[in-house]
Amino acid sequence: MRIVAFNLIRDFYEKHNQAKVPLLVIYQTLKEGKYSNNNQILESFPRSSLIKGTKSQIVFRVKGNDFKMIIQFDYSKQIGRIKFIGTHTEYDRL
Repeated sequence: MRIVAFNLIRDFYEKHNQAKVPLLVIYQTLKEGKYSNNNQILESFPRSSLIKGTKSQIVFRVKGNDFKMIIQFDYSKQIGRIKFIGTHTEYDRL
């Protein structure tokens, strides 16, 4: 799967170094995978969840629950678009 906007991940972990390894693990796992639905991603990332009211936006808990990343998936094109990366507090403000 292709993950769009890797620069958002890099920019975030340059400010929050403790998020670097967990973000890169999520990125690499998704990049190496081929997913056809939300359930397959949720199986690979059991602490993630589908955002209510969306068809394909999944929130990933990063470094426990200190940070959050939202990715919107288009399974037919094998693309994930990063929509948000931030602290738990910033996520709560969305």
